[in-house]
Amino acid sequence: MQVRAQAADWGEIDGPMLVFGGVCSNLHALQALEAEAARLNVPPENWVCTGDAAAYCAHPGPVVARLRDLGVRMIAGNTERQLAEGGDDCGCGFGEGSSCDLMSARWYAHANAGIGAEDRAWMAGLPDRAVIRHRGRRFGVIHGGARVVNRFLWPVTPARDLNAELDALDAEMGPRAGRFDGVLAGHSG
Repeated sequence: MQVRAQAADWGEIDGPMLVFGGVCSNLHALQALEAEAARLNVPPENWVCTGDAAAYCAHPGPVVARLRDLGVRMIAGNTERQLAEGGDDCGCGFGEGSSCDLMSARWYAHANAGIGAEDRAWMAGLPDRAVIRHRGRRFGVIHGGARVVNRFLWPVTPARDLNAELDALDAEMGPRAGRFDGVLAGHSG
């Protein structure tokens, strides 16, 4: 699943920042995150979500509605892309017939049924990647890989592959500014 050309420059975040991803339709987890952010004085405009808001759990519609209401800065994960485009599955690329493939078919059908047209339109408008600055540092925000939204990157991924991802992100998001100080990503858990 290729990343579209859609990118955002979210500018500078002043104060504390909260980065998360993979809410996965878990309204209770989102409410707990919201309570912790309030306790730490991190306003929603300083939240950055790396995608996959609707997946796996029971409340896809309420989770998406709450993130929209809060005005959280969010990029699209593979689930947002698939739901927005009416895809047949989550877009993770699981091997056909694997346990992950079979389980994702069940939850995806539930998420697909729980997301309305307005939510799909919102998801379609989410950027695939973003740039953000915080405390003098510049970060790239992606879901999976820089060019492939559903790419899994792990601690055991060879350094040359990780460097290739950084090079791709730099090329896509502004090489004139130099290498990113870090990458904020989701997807791989």
